[in-house]
Amino acid sequence: MLEGIRYEELRGGKGRGLPQNGGYIVAIEEASGRELWIAKVYDVVYDEAVEDDKRDAYIVHLRADRARRVLLIENERRERYALNLRDRTVEVSAR
Repeated sequence: MLEGIRYEELRGGKGRGLPQNGGYIVAIEEASGRELWIAKVYDVVYDEAVEDDKRDAYIVHLRADRARRVLLIENERRERYALNLRDRTVEVSAR
């Protein structure tokens, strides 16, 4: 949590009308529980030849870097990203 805002992974994005299930971060105002925004961190490419339960790539690690005001994110495929909390841009991080 940073400055009263909690950041967490959003699973089941398709159930909310989004194009993919994983790869999203949601910002929630801690005091009210109100959802402030959703940011897509990475694209998930769906391969019809792959089993349903292996198509999605979910976030497995999420950590705030307070000094840089970014969230450091790693998914099941060991891909790493940094989500800038000021403008919600995403950078791919080195492994």
